[in-house]
Amino acid sequence: MALADLGEVARATGEYARAASLYQESLELRSRRGFRGPALASLEHNLGAAALAMGECASAGAHFLEALQEFAHLGERRGVADCLSGLGTVLLESGQAREGVRLLGAAAAAFEALGSEPWPSNRRAQAHAIAGAQGILGQAAFAAAWQEGWCLPVEEAVALACRRTEDVSSATPRASG
Repeated sequence: MALADLGEVARATGEYARAASLYQESLELRSRRGFRGPALASLEHNLGAAALAMGECASAGAHFLEALQEFAHLGERRGVADCLSGLGTVLLESGQAREGVRLLGAAAAAFEALGSEPWPSNRRAQAHAIAGAQGILGQAAFAAAWQEGWCLPVEEAVALACRRTEDVSSATPRASG
């Protein structure tokens, strides 16, 4: 747990490679000791967030997808919302603006249903991606995609995330501004 906590500190201070290393070490230690469940899925999510911050969309997508599938299997709705948000950001950064916005809309609806919101450490990447998507799509198309996502049942959003994330490895990241 201490390694994971140190990873959080590293990620919060912008040391993404260090954060990823700490998360990975914690994941490996917990796996070897037979730990399963939400703690491992959270580490996968955090590895995805660190990879995304370093511009490694394919790696981020793989980690978020692994975490999403585990959280969905466990019925951990908060984890599912976090992963939908992460995957939406991955899709935005990979040039799939409309689908990314749909996932972010679905994540926002899931957070609202839980009476929650994304963790502060995840909000910066999401805000940056949303601003970029608004510029790419324009306000009307952005609002339409967000609303479509908002109205998706969580199960459909998970299925959409699983399908679209497979495309990330072949997508070209958009230029950062």
